[in-house]
Amino acid sequence: MAMTNRHAGLMSGTSLDGVDTVLADFGGDSPRVIASCHLPFPVQMRQAALSLQQAGHNELHRAALLGNQLAAVYAEATRRVVEQAGTASDQISAIGAKGSRILGTIYSA
Repeated sequence: MAMTNRHAGLMSGTSLDGVDTVLADFGGDSPRVIASCHLPFPVQMRQAALSLQQAGHNELHRAALLGNQLAAVYAEATRRVVEQAGTASDQISAIGAKGSRILGTIYSA
């Protein structure tokens, strides 16, 4: 299969409102956005992230569970942007995801 120049990028910020995703083509003279989407975080997930801002019981376990939820939201957001673009997932060369600052702060503590 020929390599494409299509890349997906994902980002969730400290606002905890959700994940933004873009699918871009870097094969021409300048990058071109093919599709983009925003997927809101479920209310329960946002509340779990906010609860980790204060010291509490079983923080590492709760952070690990939240990290797994974040990965699932990233996967769904990627699926949606690929579907919106009308392309196949095997046409994506790379996916980049900026980690969540909320989770990164917890794991580095």
